[in-house]
Amino acid sequence: MRLNVRVVSEKFQKKFASNIPENENHYAASRNAFIVDGATAVTIAALITGTFLSGLLEVIGASKLLNGIISALPLLASLSSPFGAFFAQHRVKQKMFVCAGAFLHRLMFTTVLFLPIMPISQPLKVFMAAILICAAHCLGGIISPSASGWLISLVPAKMRGRYFATRELISLITLAAITLSGGSMLDFFDAKGKKEIGFVAIGIIVGLLTIVNVYALLTTMEPEAEKDDTSKISLLNAFKMVLKDDGFRPFIIMNGMFNFSAQILIPYFGIYLIHDLKISYIKISVVAFATSILKAVVVKRWGSLADRTSWTYVSRLAILIIAISHIMYFFMVPGNSSWLYPGAALFSNFGWAAIGIAIFNTQYDYAPKKGRSLYIGVGLALTGILGFLGAIAGSAIMTIMKNISWKVFNSVIKPQQIMSLFSGFALLVCVVYIKNIMETKEKQAD
Repeated sequence: MRLNVRVVSEKFQKKFASNIPENENHYAASRNAFIVDGATAVTIAALITGTFLSGLLEVIGASKLLNGIISALPLLASLSSPFGAFFAQHRVKQKMFVCAGAFLHRLMFTTVLFLPIMPISQPLKVFMAAILICAAHCLGGIISPSASGWLISLVPAKMRGRYFATRELISLITLAAITLSGGSMLDFFDAKGKKEIGFVAIGIIVGLLTIVNVYALLTTMEPEAEKDDTSKISLLNAFKMVLKDDGFRPFIIMNGMFNFSAQILIPYFGIYLIHDLKISYIKISVVAFATSILKAVVVKRWGSLADRTSWTYVSRLAILIIAISHIMYFFMVPGNSSWLYPGAALFSNFGWAAIGIAIFNTQYDYAPKKGRSLYIGVGLALTGILGFLGAIAGSAIMTIMKNISWKVFNSVIKPQQIMSLFSGFALLVCVVYIKNIMETKEKQAD
């Protein structure tokens, strides 16, 4: 028996853990495997965030305020990123660490979706949801610098715009198809008074996607990398080093401003759609499907634009679009939500189609090559803190507005509408910063 275990372990090591790309075909196959990883990972994330998570938390008994705070926990969990970066800095091989972390990360999400049918009290369900979501995102933050560095090592700089646009395109198509099916299932079971069963069905889908995701990562090869040991740098000194770096600091400020501004609204928006506007899951899923198709159409154009200009310029345009859409949400009430919600959502997703890959690539443009994983990890932690503070600001607005009655279009204004206005104008400030500081410095460097 011991011999068999040893033989299996050696075969696994040879097939998955130690495979190094030796030619362009190996690199191309690995890039394709990372596309499968991206499509499944993005879809898993969508099924356990946004309106899906808001609906799940409502089913297990979380209040509106607690719903928003739990939804924002992933931002605070980014504090774990520097620890992952330290680990990545003085290890040449990252693959098995990433694969194991990704499996546990997705498994925790699957467990959360089964909470509605667990034979425990509602307060305990809410507590477990908060713990599992926070733990999963902490683990995601730990493996993120290693996973990002692994992916970047497979994609030459000259083809990143085209590759990341293609990866995003396939992710969006997968996301659209599966979230539409998920929304349909939730509405089906909701109509039968068994919404909790709908979330279990979503949990089964997430479990299957997890298997595909981890297998794709296992089949991805990992190039050999030079050891970049930063073990002698303390955590405090790492933060100081990154913040004092004049080259990287503008990116941290920009991403921090974006996260803070966007998160004033985002954690609370899903519950507004479901609870206050009474928009069905299927309608939300249809809109999500339409916006995904839109993203799929425009994402390659964003990539081409980035190749011609810069990812910083693309970030500015994307954030401007998102800012305007958030201001539009201020005017959304039950009387006009049937057309304003899909219209604003379609418009905003011109920006959301670009912002993820734009920020991902911008951080690599600004981070120095030496110690890059550490810079990325610390940057994620700092901007995550600011994002969580944005969510706290949103909760403060909700608390203050709870006892204030204003009207627009003969409808009482909800706190989420005020949040959307604050969020939109704060995002415009971020746009001004990018234009006047970051792009000015880039032009001076040219």
